Amino acid sequence: SSSRLFPCAERNPARGLFSAVKQADVVLITSSREASPLVVLECMAAGTPWVSLDVGCVRENSGGVVVSSDNEMVSVTLQLLNDPQRREQLAHEGRRAAIERHNWDRIAEIYETQCFFVTRPTSQQQASAHRDTLF
Repeated sequence: SSSRLFPCAERNPARGLFSAVKQADVVLITSSREASPLVVLECMAAGTPWVSLDVGCVRENSGGVVVSSDNEMVSVTLQLLNDPQRREQLAHEGRRAAIERHNWDRIAEIYETQCFFVTRPTSQQQASAHRDTLF
């Protein structure tokens, strides 16, 4: 039953899920249609290696292996399960990337930069405003 697999899930589903991801040796992402699988970021934050089909932006993330077929997923997963050093390397890469690129301070910085560029006046608008102050 799910209560035996995720004992925290009933009280706090997010904590239960994160705990399960953190305890896993490898997480398999079998979705064939996704833009940006959130579970990849959850794995990265938990320091858990992942194996995913090549969907959406999954290739842009660290800490896992992208495969092109179910058969390749099985093969890569078995290799990882038998190679604790490789799993540790992937876990470290994913966790480091999560801390560097996917933390709230970094996200806020990116949004702030984007808002600045979107809202700053163009050269033509600046020239027009300057001209208006002259007359």
